[in-house]
Amino acid sequence: MITIKSLVSLSNELLESIVEYLDVPHDLHCLALTCRLLHNIIDPNHLQLRYIQCQPGREDLWSLLMQRPLLARNVRVLEIRYSLWGYRDGDIVPKAFLEFKPRNAVPQLERIQPPESSLSLIKALERMDNLVRFTWNGVYLEDAAMEAIFATLGRKGIQELSLYPRHARPISETVRTKIPCPMQTLLAVRSLSITKICHCHACYPHPFYDALIMTKNLPLTDLYLDFGWVWYGIAANSRIQNLFESAHWPSLKRFTLKSASLISNPSSDIMSNFLQRHSRIEALWLPPDLPPPTLEEGMLPCLRSLHFGSWKVNMEYRVPPSIANQLHHFSSPISNMTLSILDYMPSLKSCKVIGLGDIATFVTKVSELERLHYIWPEEHGHEITLAMKREVRTNQNQNIELIHPLFSMFRPKIVLYHISHIFLD
Repeated sequence: MITIKSLVSLSNELLESIVEYLDVPHDLHCLALTCRLLHNIIDPNHLQLRYIQCQPGREDLWSLLMQRPLLARNVRVLEIRYSLWGYRDGDIVPKAFLEFKPRNAVPQLERIQPPESSLSLIKALERMDNLVRFTWNGVYLEDAAMEAIFATLGRKGIQELSLYPRHARPISETVRTKIPCPMQTLLAVRSLSITKICHCHACYPHPFYDALIMTKNLPLTDLYLDFGWVWYGIAANSRIQNLFESAHWPSLKRFTLKSASLISNPSSDIMSNFLQRHSRIEALWLPPDLPPPTLEEGMLPCLRSLHFGSWKVNMEYRVPPSIANQLHHFSSPISNMTLSILDYMPSLKSCKVIGLGDIATFVTKVSELERLHYIWPEEHGHEITLAMKREVRTNQNQNIELIHPLFSMFRPKIVLYHISHIFLD
């Protein structure tokens, strides 16, 4: 049996190797609290390095990771935030680097020129052998630098990739260079998030559309797409239409289409066919600007979480009983007119309601509810206080007192026995 006494008798090198296999921050923190020796190893070398969020101009941090590869191996999540306006507070870096302010990059007319530290960042990335998630949130550096970053991530077999790709503004009308697409990085990625794809004259049609289609056998399990407000819509021959008509990711479990501006009539059938090809989806989020796809009986047998927009279509039509019966989370707003949909959701654990008039009936329909998001009607907005708006953690004995300010005009003894969270808007 391994004890703390037997652990501290090991050399620091062996301790480092053991701690490296702990991925959950809570486990690391608990182990660090057991004795001073472990704390002096775990806190500076692991806890402070597992998650880093900063700009690419952190030359001193990149230099340290280049010089000490063992420390670079401890980085699991790296988020690069590149601002047009220079340094932003809120960087998450080891304590020794908190006072350092990275050099600001000055926006150029055609593109952002990379700071000298971009080469240091690339070399530091090469030493992050255990990197799991990479995020780029900001304007892109020059093409060569971004391609080198993506190539490095591809060699590392990155599993989670989050991109907010956009050019610097203003951008010259003469620029024809597209934002580079990390096709080689996608080969092993399981979680992909692409937010606000750039649709400037240089980038449209964006290479991400073709990359997602042409790269075969992607092991994606989690996909988040936000196309922004695309004026081109899902018109015939568009790359967006080709994406949903052709793409197939057999392992996909969570799909979020945050915004798409899919405005043409065939888009409902296109999305229905897309969902039919991805029967393993467990969580589905569709935007309000998407016409309702036809969900057929038995179409998504694994679905447990569902959100769709506010199109004026009966919920019973959009969510057949067989699908509603298996849902645990339903985040589309439920009002007095759509309250009947709850008859088909006996296992519902979380939902969102807006201005319900018959709270007593609502409670009888959601006996297993654990999380409630209550949207106050606009005409009663003045009655909500700041204290009521914050997240409220409850237990069974507090439910009556916490719900009473909301529902005092109704039956006073309403109790949701399983509820643990209430959110107010």
